[in-house]
Amino acid sequence: MNLILENSNQVENYTYLNDVFNGIDNQQVNYNWLISDIECNYYPTEIFRDHLVWISGEKLTEIINKFRIQFIWAVLSGIPKSVCKENVDFSVMPFANGNDNLWTGEVTLQHPQAKIEIVCWDSESTLLITDEAGLSNKYLEQYSDAKNLDEMNILTSNQINYIKSVIDQYYEKHEMNIEKSLFMALVNSCRIELCRNNYRSVFTSKDDKKIIETVFKIYRHKTSSNTLVT
Repeated sequence: MNLILENSNQVENYTYLNDVFNGIDNQQVNYNWLISDIECNYYPTEIFRDHLVWISGEKLTEIINKFRIQFIWAVLSGIPKSVCKENVDFSVMPFANGNDNLWTGEVTLQHPQAKIEIVCWDSESTLLITDEAGLSNKYLEQYSDAKNLDEMNILTSNQINYIKSVIDQYYEKHEMNIEKSLFMALVNSCRIELCRNNYRSVFTSKDDKKIIETVFKIYRHKTSSNTLVT
């Protein structure tokens, strides 16, 4: 089961690995870790300044216990220790920032040799991607606020379709100074806002007026445009 933890009081910060490791009952020591797309709040050790890091679970745990590092962005791919370094595919570099696939349908592991991936998303949420039911169950036991990411993505897709239908109806009644196809493409950018809860209450309200106003707000923010309706 794939999980997401956000908007919760059960952790002090979402992307401190100490809390994540507690959630999986410190099973991180059973893997070697390929860490990519790294951005931290600070770098007490030079190792995390690299674009791609290969590190044992024990060494990673030692560093995390010594320095309370927050990973603002990162993907940590846990690869079984039975896979030796020489056989690891380092050409695959999982990423979080800008990865829309994390918010679409059933999420899969980005690295083909990984059994678990921990995604640190903009310091605002933690995603746990794994086929190992035991790991996700342990995480749920520790953090009951965690939600099924795949189910949430399906609900989000349904909501995106509803938003588009609202926009369709709006176009029938108003003249717009932007091509409909372009605007619909921009509406897809609402997906992440939905998943990250910024506007979820509005988009699930079925209040068409508020939905239109919020979509315009997002569009203005992304394009620095102040005039949408003519």
